Order: sequence, then C-alpha cells, then structure tokens
Amino acid sequence: MEYSDDKIHHDDSTGGVADNSVNGDTEYVTMPEITARPKPAPEKNDNDDIDDKPSFAGELVCVAVKTIGVALSFIAMLACILAIGMPLTTMRIFNKFGMSARAVDFGERYIAGELDDHDAAVTDKLGNYTTLSKTSALTNNDFAEALYVCNNLSYRLMNDSYKSGDDVTGKYYAERLEKYTRMYLSLNNVAIINTKTDEKNIAAVPAAVHPAVYSYAHDMRVMNFRARSYLGKTDYMLYDPGIESVITETSTQSATFAGSINSINAQLVDEFVDYVDQLGEYLDVEFLRAGIENDLSKTYTVREGDKVLNNVPVYSDVYLKNYGVNLLKGNEFSLFVYGLDDISATQYGFTSIYNQLTQSFGKYAQFAVDYVPSGANATRELLRQLHWLNVLAKTSQRFWYMESLLYYSAGNFGPSSEAIIDGYGNSTCKQFGQVTFENKPGYRISEVYTIKLGIYTRLFQSKETNI
Repeated sequence: MEYSDDKIHHDDSTGGVADNSVNGDTEYVTMPEITARPKPAPEKNDNDDIDDKPSFAGELVCVAVKTIGVALSFIAMLACILAIGMPLTTMRIFNKFGMSARAVDFGERYIAGELDDHDAAVTDKLGNYTTLSKTSALTNNDFAEALYVCNNLSYRLMNDSYKSGDDVTGKYYAERLEKYTRMYLSLNNVAIINTKTDEKNIAAVPAAVHPAVYSYAHDMRVMNFRARSYLGKTDYMLYDPGIESVITETSTQSATFAGSINSINAQLVDEFVDYVDQLGEYLDVEFLRAGIENDLSKTYTVREGDKVLNNVPVYSDVYLKNYGVNLLKGNEFSLFVYGLDDISATQYGFTSIYNQLTQSFGKYAQFAVDYVPSGANATRELLRQLHWLNVLAKTSQRFWYMESLLYYSAGNFGPSSEAIIDGYGNSTCKQFGQVTFENKPGYRISEVYTIKLGIYTRLFQSKETNI
C-alpha cells in the first residue's frame, strides 16, 4: 500500500507537496529558536540612566518566547519519535495543534499499515476495496477515526488550495479525498459507524441545522464527487448498493432514475438525492473553474439606464444580462452539454445525462414534497424529508444558474447554441425547483423547506421527538 512520506521529503517536480505549501505546517516548522548568544552589556556607572536597565516586563517576554520555543521544539521531537511506531497518535497530535497537512500525512501512514496487516489494500478494476469490505476487524474506532480525519482535512485543504490558485496542492488532496471517501464507504458494516456519527453530529447542532448534518454517508459521496470533478473523473460516482461494490457509472445512475419515475418510493428518493447532490458539486466546481461567482446567495447593485436596482440576485436575468454575457468559453459543463471540444457531426446539444435528468428531477422533487411522515418515528421521517428538500432546493438553484449562464454565452458553444437557447426559453432547469404544495402550484422547493423546517424545530423544541 503506497502512502505519502513526510512532506519534507517531497519534490514538487513529482507532484508532491512542498513543506511550505500549507500555512499550518509553515508556521510550525519555521518557528525560530532563540539560540544566538547575547552580546555582553557595556559597563555602567552610577550616572547611567536607570531606564537602560532591562525592564521586568521585557524579561517576562523573553522568558515567554524561550518557553514557547522549547515547547514547540519538544512537540516536534516527540512527534518524530512517535511517528515511527505510533502514526495514529502522531496524527492526533498534529490534528489537535491544527497542523492539517501533517495530520493527513500520518493518518495515511496509519491507514496504509493497517491495510497491509490485513491484506486489504487490493481494489478491483473500478476501485472497490473488495477485501476491506469483508474485513470486519478494520471496522473499529481507530481506523474509522483515521479515515474521518483524512477525509475532512483533505476536503478543506483541497478547497483552500484550488481557491488560492495552487492546483498542484489541490490535486494532491483531491486524490486523497477521493481515495479515502471511497475506502470509508467500503468498510464492513459501515452503516453502524454512520448511525453513530449521524447521532453525534445531530446532537451537536441546533435543530434548524439538523438537515445539513443528517447523513455522513451522504456527505462522503458528495465529497468524493467534488474531488472527482476537480480530477476530471466524473464518469463514475459512489452509491449505496449494500455489499462490496460502492462505485457505479454516472450514466447508469442517470438512466436508472429516469426509468423509475413511475415507481418512486422513499428509498429511491434517498438515492436520487445522493445522486443530484453529487451533480450539484460538479456544477459548483465548474463555476469556480470558470472564475464565476458560486455563492448564489450573493446580491448586487445593478444600473440599468437611469435606474439603480439594489439586491439583485447573481443568478437573475437582471444581473446576468448586464454582467454575465460571454462569461463561458464554450467547454464548460461538459457533463451536461457538448462543448467545442466534443462537438461532431452527430454529437451536439445536451448529453443523455442532462436529458434524463430533465425527465426525472421534477418527479422526484414532487414526491419529496408530497411525502407524509407518519408512525412512531414521524419526527425522524420529517428530518429525512427535510434532508431531501434541502438538497433538492440547493441543487435546482445551481442548475437554474447554469442554464442562465449557458444562455448568455450560447454563441460560444457552436452547434450546441440552438439547444441551449431552446432550453432557456422553455425554463427547463428553472422548473426543477418548482413544485405543487398543498394543492397549490407555483411554490419553489426552498419555500416548502422553510415551512417544514419551522414545523420540525417546533416539534424538536417541544420534546415531541424520538430522533
């Protein structure tokens, strides 16, 4: 099992990460030690100014600085000693001190050693950890903790690196995130760990935030596809089939959901929500790569002739027709539309994944809105429904934004421009977020979510819950 060595041994020319690539590590390893011998003070006589003598406060500062230097040196020395035989403990030390890159390094060392000890590092041609999925000995707190730390820290380091323009470091952590999220979901009986993690996460936040932390397994799939989007590996995604296999083709998922619109049930909605949230992460990465605003809550002041319009949403036509024309170059969103690099005599317009999604999204969204939680676990089922609505509202908004961006750059997409203009004219993606609620059409999913979240928080706060 290969793993990264300590970053001080990495060579940037091979795609590794230099020691000074992460601020947390830089602050730690470059902390100066006070080793210079002070110059002897000149002799003084009784007439010298008393202010030339060292102050008590100055002495305290010197002592404090020396103490900090000694402490940090000791921590570094201790970590190096522990790293040889105790990589998990070393990971915890670095993680506790906020040294995220080093924590990932030693988490990797621990994970690699455990996999080798159990001959569980092997994967099939798709990347499924088939032996790990049968190795119950590795479904333990330590191994799960190492994966948890590596995943969450790699996710943050990946996003921070790409945001800062450091694509080399971003790719480094995207590869680790993709690997360890896939590994986590391959754990034998991972549902046991997921249940405990969900309970802990839900208990740690206010009721209004519960839908956002409803499912850690869902988060792992979404984080994996975000990494795949950065790496250009979106042909496959993670899903939840049960045993051994956690990977499927994206096109297979698309066809499955489009073919099931007449037999939708709650389990299928669980899986569809996993699917579209992964697609939503792909869209977010594409926004960022194109240098386009990805925060759809942003509003701006727009001047139209003599009028000044305030609080204009970034995704609105009012904003985009003034500031969004030709933002795209003609090759963005290739998972959904054929761009200039893809177009041939027989291949242009929208992809099958996009066309199948236009068939299925509205059906699953309406089922999610109409779902009636009931029974002894009604409050828990209401939380499940809120998780669906939260994801569907966010993702539908991203697709609407994509549709508008494509329209205002349609001329750059060659033969696909006609399909783009027609899709915009029909409000195809804009309709993703429109549903009927309580027999009244014209609601957006986000509005239903707000209403039902109010019901949930009141139930939770009144203790009428068994979550």
